[in-house]
Amino acid sequence: MRIITLTDFHGTYPVVPKIARIAQQEQVDAIVIAGDITNFGPISTASQIIRGLLVVGVPTYWIPGNCDLKEMNDHSSMPPKSIHFAITEMDDYVFVGFGGSTPTPFPGMYEFSESYYLEKAHSLLGQVNKSKQLVIVSHVPPFGTSTDRLYTGDQVGSKTMREIIEIYNPVAFLCGHIHESRNSDYIQDTLIVNPGPAMNGYYGIIEEREERWRSNLSSIE
Repeated sequence: MRIITLTDFHGTYPVVPKIARIAQQEQVDAIVIAGDITNFGPISTASQIIRGLLVVGVPTYWIPGNCDLKEMNDHSSMPPKSIHFAITEMDDYVFVGFGGSTPTPFPGMYEFSESYYLEKAHSLLGQVNKSKQLVIVSHVPPFGTSTDRLYTGDQVGSKTMREIIEIYNPVAFLCGHIHESRNSDYIQDTLIVNPGPAMNGYYGIIEEREERWRSNLSSIE
Protein backbone atom coordinates (compact mmCIF):
# COMPACT_ATOMS: atom_id res chain seq x y z
CA MET A 1 0.00 0.00 0.00
CA ARG A 2 1.26 3.43 -1.00
CA ILE A 3 -0.62 6.58 0.03
CA ILE A 4 -0.16 10.28 -0.68
CA THR A 5 -1.25 12.20 2.40
CA LEU A 6 -2.30 15.86 2.17
CA THR A 7 -3.73 18.48 4.48
CA ASP A 8 -4.44 22.20 4.85
CA PHE A 9 -5.10 23.36 1.30
CA HIS A 10 -7.02 26.35 2.71
CA GLY A 11 -8.65 26.89 -0.67
CA THR A 12 -5.41 26.95 -2.71
CA TYR A 13 -6.45 25.20 -5.93
CA PRO A 14 -3.36 25.99 -8.11
CA VAL A 15 -1.27 23.36 -6.31
CA VAL A 16 -3.81 20.61 -7.07
CA PRO A 17 -2.82 19.72 -10.68
CA LYS A 18 0.83 19.51 -9.64
CA ILE A 19 0.04 17.25 -6.70
CA ALA A 20 -2.17 15.09 -8.93
CA ARG A 21 0.72 14.59 -11.37
CA ILE A 22 3.03 13.63 -8.50
CA ALA A 23 0.46 11.14 -7.19
CA GLN A 24 0.32 9.54 -10.64
CA GLN A 25 4.10 9.43 -10.94
CA GLU A 26 4.39 7.91 -7.47
CA GLN A 27 1.79 5.28 -8.42
CA VAL A 28 -0.11 5.71 -5.18
CA ASP A 29 -2.95 3.38 -4.27
CA ALA A 30 -4.95 6.03 -2.38
CA ILE A 31 -5.14 9.75 -1.63
CA VAL A 32 -5.92 10.99 1.88
CA ILE A 33 -6.83 14.60 2.75
CA ALA A 34 -6.72 15.38 6.48
CA GLY A 35 -8.87 18.50 6.57
CA ASP A 36 -8.84 22.28 6.11
CA ILE A 37 -9.59 21.89 2.43
CA THR A 38 -10.98 25.43 2.47
CA ASN A 39 -10.63 28.57 4.54
CA PHE A 40 -14.20 28.68 5.89
CA GLY A 41 -15.68 27.78 2.52
CA PRO A 42 -17.12 28.00 0.05
CA ILE A 43 -18.12 24.37 -0.37
CA SER A 44 -17.64 24.72 -4.13
CA THR A 45 -13.92 25.26 -3.51
CA ALA A 46 -13.66 22.06 -1.50
CA SER A 47 -15.45 20.19 -4.28
CA GLN A 48 -13.13 21.66 -6.90
CA ILE A 49 -10.00 20.66 -4.97
CA ILE A 50 -11.13 17.09 -4.35
CA ARG A 51 -12.36 16.64 -7.94
CA GLY A 52 -8.99 17.90 -9.14
CA LEU A 53 -7.40 14.92 -7.40
CA LEU A 54 -9.92 12.36 -8.63
CA VAL A 55 -8.16 12.42 -12.02
CA VAL A 56 -5.46 10.24 -10.44
CA GLY A 57 -7.99 7.42 -10.57
CA VAL A 58 -7.49 5.98 -7.09
CA PRO A 59 -9.71 6.11 -3.97
CA THR A 60 -9.64 9.60 -2.45
CA TYR A 61 -10.63 9.87 1.21
CA TRP A 62 -11.16 13.17 2.99
CA ILE A 63 -12.29 14.75 6.23
CA PRO A 64 -13.18 18.36 7.09
CA GLY A 65 -10.86 20.41 9.26
CA ASN A 66 -11.65 23.10 11.81
CA CYS A 67 -11.53 25.75 9.05
CA ASP A 68 -14.07 23.91 6.87
CA LEU A 69 -17.83 24.35 7.00
CA LYS A 70 -19.62 21.58 8.89
CA GLU A 71 -22.21 21.42 6.09
CA MET A 72 -19.48 20.29 3.70
CA ASN A 73 -19.46 16.73 4.99
CA ASP A 74 -22.96 15.87 3.71
CA HIS A 75 -23.36 18.42 0.93
CA SER A 76 -24.70 17.02 -2.34
CA SER A 77 -22.01 18.78 -4.40
CA MET A 78 -19.15 17.09 -2.56
CA PRO A 79 -17.58 14.02 -4.17
CA PRO A 80 -17.15 10.85 -2.12
CA LYS A 81 -15.55 9.69 0.05
CA SER A 82 -15.87 11.58 3.33
CA ILE A 83 -14.68 9.38 6.18
CA HIS A 84 -15.54 11.89 8.92
CA PHE A 85 -16.80 9.80 11.85
CA ALA A 86 -17.08 6.91 9.40
CA ILE A 87 -15.41 3.65 8.42
CA THR A 88 -14.44 2.57 4.93
CA GLU A 89 -12.56 -0.52 3.78
CA MET A 90 -10.11 -0.86 0.91
CA ASP A 91 -8.71 -4.32 0.27
CA ASP A 92 -6.81 -5.33 3.43
CA TYR A 93 -7.05 -1.86 4.99
CA VAL A 94 -9.67 0.07 6.89
CA PHE A 95 -9.78 3.87 7.15
CA VAL A 96 -11.48 5.75 10.00
CA GLY A 97 -11.72 9.55 10.08
CA PHE A 98 -12.03 12.24 12.74
CA GLY A 99 -12.67 15.68 11.24
CA GLY A 100 -12.79 19.08 12.88
CA SER A 101 -10.44 19.72 15.77
CA THR A 102 -10.24 20.00 19.51
CA PRO A 103 -11.12 23.50 20.83
CA THR A 104 -8.88 26.38 19.77
CA PRO A 105 -8.65 30.00 21.01
CA PHE A 106 -10.31 31.19 17.79
CA PRO A 107 -14.08 31.66 17.25
CA GLY A 108 -16.15 30.11 14.49
CA MET A 109 -14.22 26.87 14.17
CA TYR A 110 -15.59 23.37 13.52
CA GLU A 111 -14.62 21.77 16.81
CA PHE A 112 -15.37 18.89 19.17
CA SER A 113 -14.41 18.23 22.77
CA GLU A 114 -11.82 15.62 23.70
CA SER A 115 -14.55 13.60 25.43
CA TYR A 116 -16.73 13.62 22.30
CA TYR A 117 -13.84 12.38 20.16
CA LEU A 118 -13.17 9.60 22.66
CA GLU A 119 -16.82 8.53 22.65
CA LYS A 120 -16.93 8.49 18.83
CA ALA A 121 -13.61 6.66 18.64
CA HIS A 122 -14.69 3.81 20.88
CA SER A 123 -17.97 3.52 18.98
CA LEU A 124 -16.33 3.46 15.55
CA LEU A 125 -13.17 1.51 16.27
CA GLY A 126 -15.08 -1.15 18.14
CA GLN A 127 -16.70 -2.01 14.79
CA VAL A 128 -13.47 -2.28 12.80
CA ASN A 129 -12.57 -5.59 11.19
CA LYS A 130 -9.51 -6.57 13.22
CA SER A 131 -8.14 -8.73 10.41
CA LYS A 132 -7.46 -5.55 8.42
CA GLN A 133 -4.77 -2.91 8.93
CA LEU A 134 -6.15 0.27 10.49
CA VAL A 135 -5.34 3.76 9.18
CA ILE A 136 -6.71 6.69 11.21
CA VAL A 137 -7.15 10.10 9.56
CA SER A 138 -7.52 13.05 11.93
CA HIS A 139 -7.15 16.76 11.32
CA VAL A 140 -5.67 17.30 14.78
CA PRO A 141 -2.39 15.50 15.60
CA PRO A 142 -1.86 13.41 18.72
CA PHE A 143 -0.33 15.08 21.75
CA GLY A 144 3.37 14.82 22.48
CA THR A 145 4.98 14.05 19.12
CA SER A 146 6.99 16.02 16.59
CA THR A 147 3.75 16.72 14.69
CA ASP A 148 1.97 18.95 17.24
CA ARG A 149 4.51 21.58 18.27
CA LEU A 150 3.87 25.30 17.80
CA TYR A 151 6.62 27.83 17.05
CA THR A 152 6.60 28.61 20.77
CA GLY A 153 7.51 25.03 21.56
CA ASP A 154 4.12 24.30 23.12
CA GLN A 155 2.60 20.98 22.16
CA VAL A 156 -1.10 21.32 21.40
CA GLY A 157 -2.16 17.96 20.00
CA SER A 158 -5.08 15.89 21.20
CA LYS A 159 -4.56 13.68 24.23
CA THR A 160 -7.58 11.67 23.13
CA MET A 161 -5.96 10.92 19.77
CA ARG A 162 -2.84 9.74 21.52
CA GLU A 163 -4.94 7.48 23.75
CA ILE A 164 -6.73 6.10 20.70
CA ILE A 165 -3.40 5.22 19.10
CA GLU A 166 -2.14 3.50 22.24
CA ILE A 167 -5.34 1.43 22.54
CA TYR A 168 -6.10 0.54 18.92
CA ASN A 169 -2.57 0.46 17.40
CA PRO A 170 -3.25 1.72 13.86
CA VAL A 171 -0.46 1.18 11.35
CA ALA A 172 -0.62 4.87 10.43
CA PHE A 173 -2.15 8.07 11.79
CA LEU A 174 -2.41 10.87 9.20
CA CYS A 175 -3.02 14.43 10.41
CA GLY A 176 -2.32 18.13 9.85
CA HIS A 177 -3.62 21.30 11.55
CA ILE A 178 -0.29 22.52 12.99
CA HIS A 179 1.33 24.07 9.92
CA GLU A 180 4.73 24.60 11.49
CA SER A 181 5.00 21.01 12.69
CA ARG A 182 5.57 19.30 9.35
CA ASN A 183 7.11 16.03 10.47
CA SER A 184 6.72 12.32 11.07
CA ASP A 185 7.08 10.33 14.26
CA TYR A 186 6.04 7.07 15.92
CA ILE A 187 3.91 6.14 18.89
CA GLN A 188 4.76 2.52 19.54
CA ASP A 189 4.72 1.10 15.98
CA THR A 190 2.18 3.61 14.66
CA LEU A 191 3.54 5.98 12.03
CA ILE A 192 2.35 9.57 12.68
CA VAL A 193 2.53 11.95 9.70
CA ASN A 194 1.78 15.66 9.43
CA PRO A 195 2.89 16.37 5.83
CA GLY A 196 2.65 20.14 6.19
CA PRO A 197 0.22 22.50 4.43
CA ALA A 198 -0.59 21.56 0.86
CA MET A 199 -1.20 25.26 0.16
CA ASN A 200 2.62 25.55 0.33
CA GLY A 201 3.10 22.55 -1.94
CA TYR A 202 3.83 20.01 0.79
CA TYR A 203 2.78 16.38 0.73
CA GLY A 204 3.81 13.04 2.18
CA ILE A 205 4.16 9.58 0.68
CA ILE A 206 3.65 6.74 3.14
CA GLU A 207 4.04 3.08 2.40
CA GLU A 208 3.95 -0.28 4.07
CA ARG A 209 7.28 -1.94 4.81
CA GLU A 210 7.98 -5.31 6.35
CA GLU A 211 9.01 -3.94 9.75
CA ARG A 212 6.61 -0.96 9.97
CA TRP A 213 5.19 1.84 7.82
CA ARG A 214 7.57 4.55 6.55
CA SER A 215 7.10 8.07 5.25
CA ASN A 216 8.78 10.49 2.89
CA LEU A 217 7.87 14.18 3.18
CA SER A 218 8.39 16.32 0.10
CA SER A 219 7.11 19.32 -1.86
CA ILE A 220 6.12 20.13 -5.43
CA GLU A 221 8.98 22.62 -5.80
